[in-house]
Amino acid sequence: MWIETEYSPDLNSIDIRNFAADMTPGRPTRYLGARPTLSGYQESAARKAPARIVDFYAIRRERYNVTRRGVNIVGSFSVDVPILQPLSIEITAHLFIKIGVSGEAATEISRAFLDYDAQRDGDPIGYVAARLDGDVRPDMFRTRNSFTLEQAAGRSEFTERRDSLLALYVGGGNGVIDILPDASLGELLRDEAISAVLIDTEIVGAMEAPQGEHREIDSGADPDQLISEIVSETSKGIDCIITSHVRERISTLLSAPEYKIEWELLRVIDDCGVRVEIKVPVLYDRRLDYALYAWFANSKDILAIVEQAAKTCLIRSALNPAVIGLAFVNLPAAAIAFAVAFIDCVNYHGPGYAKCLIPDIAVVHERTDWHRVL
Repeated sequence: MWIETEYSPDLNSIDIRNFAADMTPGRPTRYLGARPTLSGYQESAARKAPARIVDFYAIRRERYNVTRRGVNIVGSFSVDVPILQPLSIEITAHLFIKIGVSGEAATEISRAFLDYDAQRDGDPIGYVAARLDGDVRPDMFRTRNSFTLEQAAGRSEFTERRDSLLALYVGGGNGVIDILPDASLGELLRDEAISAVLIDTEIVGAMEAPQGEHREIDSGADPDQLISEIVSETSKGIDCIITSHVRERISTLLSAPEYKIEWELLRVIDDCGVRVEIKVPVLYDRRLDYALYAWFANSKDILAIVEQAAKTCLIRSALNPAVIGLAFVNLPAAAIAFAVAFIDCVNYHGPGYAKCLIPDIAVVHERTDWHRVL
């Protein structure tokens, strides 16, 4: 097309994400999109449309190792921090005139280009046809577009998820022990000297799904069906007939938001008569409670004395600081620690009591619906 009346700049690039997230001293605060060139034509004039502010979200991924007593690495996790950086986007229309066109025709073309007013003149192609005389042909000129970004005021970071996770490993956080309301989850972890250490960061293009072998249910839903499905999976090949399970919600390890970014279309018509379509990132969040459940599956003919011992051991074993501390970052290791402690505890009450008891744990994400962050 000799006049470029539609333009779709691509903001979803690693260069732009890095530009938006960069806050180092002396950084460039302007980003120039690719400038157009045309073989056989030379640029004669350019006009800028008024800048428009758009909210742009970048994602900084932070990676942590989880250590025990400051020495042993027992797990790792990463957390995404959304960064809101408003950007001023400026669209520039460039006029190219064919090499060899006479000076008089070039002047007429440039004047018409610079005089155009979208509000007054409407369709740019109709405007050109009415404005230029018969000595100016469409092949004598072309228009192309470019964009420039500039960091604007209003930067902010959404750190609640990251801060809640880190607080969990410094003896704080909003986690609770559901079966012991007066106990502190933070103190339990602090006694075991479990902490998180930052190892690196990077700017990424998409949010990471929650890590680990965690399951999801809707907030307020009954977890028994989910646990029954897990029991069915784990009891295959067991030389016992498993008929039921006893479960406890041990702890809300963490209550924190989860974020996602969707790219949504923004349409504008600028002062140069160009229909601009820009996909911009939009932030959504929902609430997640990370609930630790523990249970044991059993056969129908379990003795009452064994079942009572198992119930006591279930809670005692699940409250092991190693189980609580590892559950979020290394669920398989936490499950092994729980199973060993449970079986030892049950057999302490009576040799052979643990036969046909299958202990296990799960971290269940109790989620709400997604909502757009305004």
